[in-house]
Parts: sequence; C-alpha cells; structure tokens
Amino acid sequence: MEEPNAAPLPSRLARLLSALFYGTCSFLIVLVNKALLTTYGSQ
Repeated sequence: MEEPNAAPLPSRLARLLSALFYGTCSFLIVLVNKALLTTYGSQ
C-alpha cells in the first residue's frame, strides 16, 4: 500500500505532463491542418 502523502505529487506531475502533451498535440494538429490546407485547399 502506498502512503496517502505520496499521492498528491505524482498526480500533480501527471496532470502537468498530460496538459503539456495535450498542448503539444493540439499545436501539431494545427500545423498539419495548415500544411494540408495550404497544399490541397486551393484547388
């Protein structure tokens, strides 16, 4: 069993990492959409 005091730090780190991952993925999706629309959108 883990100690109750050990729980908040990993969950805070996991939330931070998930937020960074979400932000990075969103940014990459925007870049891919821009590239695709620039290439194929003007036809």
